[in-house]
Amino acid sequence: MRKEQGRADFEIKIAWITAHLGAEGNELVDKAVKEAAEGMSDSFDLLPPYLAKHRSGLPARLSALKQVHNAKLR
Repeated sequence: MRKEQGRADFEIKIAWITAHLGAEGNELVDKAVKEAAEGMSDSFDLLPPYLAKHRSGLPARLSALKQVHNAKLR
């Protein structure tokens, strides 16, 4: 991904996945999501620099993220 980020047509697509049984790293993801939903995460500080510059445009709450995602699906 780092190799691609310098391209003019580089984009990241975020998709809401309601179930990820059998996915690699499932337990780590579940733990991180739970911490973020409970407000125990400083995840913005962990973003790569090319994403961190956009953090002000990212919803801070899980419910807000779901609303944005669902609105884009309509």
